[in-house]
Amino acid sequence: MPQPVLNPPGGEPSSLSLVPGAAAAVTDAFDVGVSTYALAALPGQSAAFDTPTFEETRTVVGTPRVSLEVTSSGTSSTLFLSLWQVTGGKATLTRQVVAPVSVATTPGEPTQVEVALPGASWRVEAGSSLRVLVTSTDQTY
Repeated sequence: MPQPVLNPPGGEPSSLSLVPGAAAAVTDAFDVGVSTYALAALPGQSAAFDTPTFEETRTVVGTPRVSLEVTSSGTSSTLFLSLWQVTGGKATLTRQVVAPVSVATTPGEPTQVEVALPGASWRVEAGSSLRVLVTSTDQTY
């Protein structure tokens, strides 16, 4: 399903997918997961695509690939893609990686692009899903 993603003037405010060291420090100290999803998925600047809910616990290994159709008003678009695990309504970036991609576009015409996300392994609990988040900005980059 199409979802619009806009790039704000001057790239501000920009999303923040990673807070280096913060998640590890809190997780180590309090044995809880930390999510920066609200900072990463800014309204109007992001689109989220979820897998169906996993019926049983699975280990997913490899390099996920996603196909996108990008339509831009300019001759190029820079997008940032990340893979989140959604459990109990909470999205967590379990692997602290984001894939930046530059897409050459013809203004007003759709362009197909296949993006390889960083390879890793994920243990996805039953009742959870995976979410690809596409953003137009990211302070990490």
